[in-house]
Amino acid sequence: IIGSLFSNNSIGHTNMINVQRGWMRSDEILGFHNSLNNSREYDQFGFFENIQSLNSSKEGLLSHYLIAILDEANLSPIEHYWSDFIGISDTFWSTPILSKINSNELDDSATEDIRIPNGLRFLATINTDSTTEQLSDRLINRASFVHMKEPEVLGNSFSLDEIDPINI
Repeated sequence: IIGSLFSNNSIGHTNMINVQRGWMRSDEILGFHNSLNNSREYDQFGFFENIQSLNSSKEGLLSHYLIAILDEANLSPIEHYWSDFIGISDTFWSTPILSKINSNELDDSATEDIRIPNGLRFLATINTDSTTEQLSDRLINRASFVHMKEPEVLGNSFSLDEIDPINI
């Protein structure tokens, strides 16, 4: 439901990332270097490409946004697959850069720095049941939370068509 509230338009884009159980590294959402064919393997969600697109926007980074929605984010430990972003969440006064993106893992000098655009925001949905991972204090201290109760619905009358999209 959360993803359907935001609409893609000329100034911004949403990127739905369906988190899966067992994610342990940031390459799940950023992709990785494939040493077998010496090429970059992009993530299945288009997230890395959307970051690059936002960075190369001719109108400027402040006029565009990308909302990355981590759906069911705590199916895997968020601190593992999202660790690169947690690490830069404390960089208030400088331009955050991910420099772990290697274009060639055999050659450390081939590191590709990826600038995290000002217009990038993360939104995560989490569940609190026996199938999900606990959130660490480190993550809780860096995030805002909105607790949503289950909607009171009579029968099957609830529909996504009844929700107006949010145009940003």
